[in-house]
This record gives sequence, structure tokens and C-alpha cells, in this order.
Amino acid sequence: VLKDSATAFVDLLWDENGIGINAYDQDPHPIMDVAVAGTPGGGGGRDAAIAAIAAHASNPSGYTAIGDGIELARSKLDSAPGIWDAKAMIVLTDGIETAGKYIAEVADSVIDNRVFAIGMGTAEQIQPAALDALTSGTGGYLLMTGNIGPDETFLLEKYYVQILAGVNNSDIVVDPEGHARPGVIDRVPFDVTESDAEITA
Repeated sequence: VLKDSATAFVDLLWDENGIGINAYDQDPHPIMDVAVAGTPGGGGGRDAAIAAIAAHASNPSGYTAIGDGIELARSKLDSAPGIWDAKAMIVLTDGIETAGKYIAEVADSVIDNRVFAIGMGTAEQIQPAALDALTSGTGGYLLMTGNIGPDETFLLEKYYVQILAGVNNSDIVVDPEGHARPGVIDRVPFDVTESDAEITA
């Protein structure tokens, strides 16, 4: 689920966006420094990020040191080459901190850009307070997946797309309720105005 959703996020980056990647368990693991996404297949940051995501292997027995992860992310954002209109951090976690550094240890010195947190699981399974501490007052927000079932296959992917729209100051069209049925064509109209610079469907 993580690999599929994160890959979709990278696919939808604007060419001039930048992206960097970290992993964290007992310690932070730098995966990729911030690089300009560039055109698909052009050998830029987008292609490098897709390859890094595909190569990622989670450590199920690893501890969760969220403070370590965001501290490294902040360092990468600070040292990112070029001039950026906005910088943001996306943190995907269950929010259950089991190793230092902890969020409380680093939050004041690390969190000064927008932070978006995606909690994997229900409010009972994760620690919403920890994730709220990441996002509160940053201009970002917290999203929780709930239980991932057959009807929520693309939920995490949608969250990533929603966050990307927020970072790029774009709007999204909210999905209608319902199911796609075999052999049935459903048409869902939506409004477009002259001021809309681009539409991605």
C-alpha cells in the first residue's frame, strides 16, 4: 500500500517540484536528497524517487523514532539546492513512538514549515495526539486512513494527492459516493472556469 500510494504521489508531481525521501526506525535513514522532479523518464528526481520507493524494504521489527525522521527531513529541506516558493514535510506513520528521538524532543527546533501527517490505522490503533503535535500550527494537517479494506484501496493514494494539491496551492474535485460497476458508464460532470490554469484527471 505504501509503495503504490507513494509512487502515485511522485507520478503526479509537477516537473518543477522537488522531492526527497527518508526512512526511519531505530535511526533515520537518508534515502534520497531533495532533487527537482523533472520530466518523467528524464533521469531527474522523479525517476530517482520512484526507484527508491520500489527498492524500499520495511523493517517490521524496527522501532519508531519519528523525531529522528523529521529532524533529518528538516536538514534536507534546509540544504536543498535552489530557491523554493514553499517547503513541506509529509510524515507517514502510526504515530506510536517507541524510540528516541521523540517528537517532543525536536519539534520546537525542527518544525517551521508545513507538515502533513498521514496516520496508518484508526484513532484507537495510532497516536493522533503525536501526529497532531507534528502538524498543529504549521498550515498542514493530519489525515487518518482508518482500516484499509477493499473499498479503501486507493484511500492512501488520494491522501497523497490531496496533500500535493495543498502544497502546490491547487484544488481537487472530491470523489462522488458510489461504486464503479462492470459494463456501466457513469458520467460525473464538474465545473471548470476560465481561471483554471490546468486540469489533471
